[in-house]
Amino acid sequence: MRYYNITVGIISFFLFCMSGAISHADHTAGHIHRPQIFLSEIPPLIMRMKNEDAGMLVDLSYALIDELQSKGLDIRPSPKILPWARAYKLAKSTPNVVMLQMARTPYREDLFHWVDNTTDVSWSFVTTIGPAINTIEEAKKLDSIAVYRASRIEDQLRELGFDEILTPNNNSHASARMLNGNRVQAWYTSKHAAKWLYNSGVLKKKPIIGKPIITVPLWMIVSKSTSPEMLGIFKQAIHKLKKSGLTNALNMKYKLNEID
Repeated sequence: MRYYNITVGIISFFLFCMSGAISHADHTAGHIHRPQIFLSEIPPLIMRMKNEDAGMLVDLSYALIDELQSKGLDIRPSPKILPWARAYKLAKSTPNVVMLQMARTPYREDLFHWVDNTTDVSWSFVTTIGPAINTIEEAKKLDSIAVYRASRIEDQLRELGFDEILTPNNNSHASARMLNGNRVQAWYTSKHAAKWLYNSGVLKKKPIIGKPIITVPLWMIVSKSTSPEMLGIFKQAIHKLKKSGLTNALNMKYKLNEID
């Protein structure tokens, strides 16, 4: 009986120790989903570099991870950069997934928890041969336009009747290279992405950037299957960082507040 009581005590102590860690993770089909941040490349918000990833939302991700770890949360120590379609799919299907660059639409409204605005992005038609493309009507006269695959901006152009002339790509570098080789006439992207890739030598000719067609607020979202407890932890962390002025500082660091 004495050994039985000792065994029960050991098991009870082990379960008690584990309960704290498990309280910060959700269960699905018997698995614990460790919180993680997914990003998808879009300079200068998210950029894949040889030695170290960089960008406004990359920096914000690391600050968010540090804040969550300081509260005892066992979150993966770095954001993971994936093609947009894969990151989006995982955010819909996996608990405890955070993304920082989601455009809010009626279709997506009930698919995620919408936590807070992270930054705003304006989209324009970019060419390397003039004149500038300033309107949807002017863009429809083109033969080919590069666009980010499976994104809200691709959906927007298709809704406006651009199906036949779109050339979707998985990242900004691919679109810039297509523009370099005259394989597309224009690229629908943010002016910041076009300028950044030109200054870094990826886009070979100076971009001719048309007037903004649309400005989109980007949001931090959390997967819908995340527990209310975990959602509250994420909300508190990002609100604290924004209150500190970090997002404004990062917008200035990457020159996202510049008008020209």
